[in-house]
Amino acid sequence: MGNDFFKAPFLHAYITMVTPNEEEMTYIHEKISSELELGIIKEETRKGILRIIQHLKDAEGIDGIVIGCTELPFAFQGV
Repeated sequence: MGNDFFKAPFLHAYITMVTPNEEEMTYIHEKISSELELGIIKEETRKGILRIIQHLKDAEGIDGIVIGCTELPFAFQGV
């Protein structure tokens, strides 16, 4: 999430990018590798990801999110 190659296309389009903090990135990575990649979808994980999104909305005023991992949408299937 922090690498420039993720941000570059947005910056070229004059879109400011923000990323979760280190603790939030660790949480997301852990949930992807220990649950979502294995097809495990927990309501607790869904809520945790939504809390991170809400934190970014409150703290950074984000207008949208980029789901830049193929497994993350699994957390929101059927919602």
